[in-house]
Amino acid sequence: EDVGADGAIALPPYVLKPSLDGLVDYYRRVAGAISGPVFIQNFDPPLGASLSPQFIQKLILDIPNVDYVKEEMMPGGHSVTALMETCGDELKGIFTGFSGRWFVDELNRGVNGTMPACQFTDVMVKLYERYRAGDVEGAREIHTRLLPLISIENLHGVIFCKEILKRRGIIKSTYTRAPGSLDRYDHTEIDRLLQDVAGDYGK
Repeated sequence: EDVGADGAIALPPYVLKPSLDGLVDYYRRVAGAISGPVFIQNFDPPLGASLSPQFIQKLILDIPNVDYVKEEMMPGGHSVTALMETCGDELKGIFTGFSGRWFVDELNRGVNGTMPACQFTDVMVKLYERYRAGDVEGAREIHTRLLPLISIENLHGVIFCKEILKRRGIIKSTYTRAPGSLDRYDHTEIDRLLQDVAGDYGK
């Protein structure tokens, strides 16, 4: 908060996994440390804890400030719907992840937004704005153009994200600490696919 954060996203501890009572205490401590809202990040193991909709509802009801969920349990759309049906208006909002792979379907199910990586933020914003304006087919068209690039991101991870950010003039280096690289076939495919989304970039 001292540097401008409006809230916090908290993934349950995944090295020494606490009990359910321990998770309640964990989120109570996180919420007590800030004045803004806390997002529960719900993810499959081994990094996540597979929190049930009923347990998430308990956290929301029992702990002030725990108001939102970043839902990333598989299958994504079904998890979103189960959470909404269980928590109802007690939950202020649901965001998703998974690089925005199913964003249009998730919007149809009532999510507030998605939190993908940052190389196509402006494209995702345009998609979202089209959807909210009632142009669902326009949003779907943008998503269709973006999906092949999301597939490459899912395959290569951070190195792909940094490659796009460099190409777009946002960063200067694609260096990563973890091993990994794109080969000439990857670059050729990226060259072609970027042509499809270039018209969707923000101004």
